[in-house]
Amino acid sequence: MRTPWIAFAVLVSLVGVLPAAVQPEPGVSPAPAVERAGASDIPARDPMVPGADDLPAEPAELTVYPDEILGVADPRSEVPVRGSIQVITPGMLSTTLLNEGFESSFPGGAWSLTFFSGNQSNATWGRTTYRKSTGSYSLWCAAGGSGAVSPPGPVPFNTAAGVIAGPFDLSNATSGTLAFDYWLQTEAGVDQFQWLAESGCNPTVTGCSFSGLQTSTNTTGFQRKTQSLADWGSAGNLIGKSNVWIAFVYKSDGANRFEGAYIDNVALSIETGAAGCGTYVVTQDNDNNTWGGVADGDWGTCLYKTDPKHPIEFHIDVTETAISSAQLLLLCNDVDEDTKPNEPEVDKVYVNNNFVGMLTGADGQDSTTVLTVPASYLVTGRNKIRIDVNTDPRSAPDQWCVTLKQAQLIINGGCQGAATCRSVTTDKTTYAPGNTVKVTYEVDTSLASQELRVETNLVSPSGFIVAGSEKTYTTSGAQNDPQTVALVLP
Repeated sequence: MRTPWIAFAVLVSLVGVLPAAVQPEPGVSPAPAVERAGASDIPARDPMVPGADDLPAEPAELTVYPDEILGVADPRSEVPVRGSIQVITPGMLSTTLLNEGFESSFPGGAWSLTFFSGNQSNATWGRTTYRKSTGSYSLWCAAGGSGAVSPPGPVPFNTAAGVIAGPFDLSNATSGTLAFDYWLQTEAGVDQFQWLAESGCNPTVTGCSFSGLQTSTNTTGFQRKTQSLADWGSAGNLIGKSNVWIAFVYKSDGANRFEGAYIDNVALSIETGAAGCGTYVVTQDNDNNTWGGVADGDWGTCLYKTDPKHPIEFHIDVTETAISSAQLLLLCNDVDEDTKPNEPEVDKVYVNNNFVGMLTGADGQDSTTVLTVPASYLVTGRNKIRIDVNTDPRSAPDQWCVTLKQAQLIINGGCQGAATCRSVTTDKTTYAPGNTVKVTYEVDTSLASQELRVETNLVSPSGFIVAGSEKTYTTSGAQNDPQTVALVLP
């Protein structure tokens, strides 16, 4: 029996983030007056949206790619396998605090209805199917309240409709945006559509002052607005503040009635961690098949090519203006690239519609695919990444699925780290099919202690991952704390 050659790729990861670009928009001005919502207008309730530190998602981890393959190069050698790995420290982690398309019951969750100063109509926001950006529903500024009318209206005179979301904890944020789709038909310079904010007050129990930005420029269809949390008009910089509430307001006067405002696909995202070092991490879905910037639920589930949400897509916003090198790392589960050699799972990866490679992995295992991305494929700003699942015609359309768990883009070498790999060894130098391979690694850190995620993969001579394992643990300085994992060969 011929002994197979096995290589060991050891990947380490730490905690990290992703910055978002801000798109300026014409026709927007600071809201001139401070708005006030009274406590009597909003039913008291418990906060439904957690702060960034309370989110139940798994810790964001930066997977690290090896600078060499570690393995048994010569089955006859008795020399233990050793090697080094390149460790990347935290970059920026992007967290979505609010992602709302108004497709379920309303109000609820993060949302409350209210009236702002100047209200006489008692009409406020409510769900409608009359106009929508995507899906089946949006919010219209006069579909709710005791003075509600049916769209397209017009909106009653002297309406001051408000819808509020919160509270949000931005105390650890380094940047962030509120993005939303809106449709507007109003009297220019008179009636106003506003997006406002306040912090340090709870509008569910007391009157609170809101301020921010507004527009009365009519749209042609729905438009996407992305507002930086660091530049919120008369409300100033919201970054670093806790207990932040966001409000959308439509105000009409006593003359000339119009259809008013609709909103849809509201997304509040923040970034935490170090910025500007070229490491970008995405830990959750952030886009859809039309590239509308709204999640469609194709992450965290084993997605087949027959699923309406297929393909898997997401975006990464890059701030570097000069790009010389790039690597894309994709942490996926259940990539059956070699489970059935004549019916392989071939999952193709594209960056801005350019093919960059295929996923690697093993049945039921987590594995990280490392792809080199030509610098010319990337742009400063938004980059679109797509995974086409199960593209080989020899496999049935519903035969294979894959789960995307995390993505990472490393620009110009990325952030420099505090951890290094001291050694990687195996318990033997040769293995037969079905044997258990024990891999022992030692990772040190220049910090007092550091939490690491280590991924170990067995790679066949043809380059397929045939077994894998991951482990998260805390290492302390340069003390001896070797870790051992056992992997079974097919």
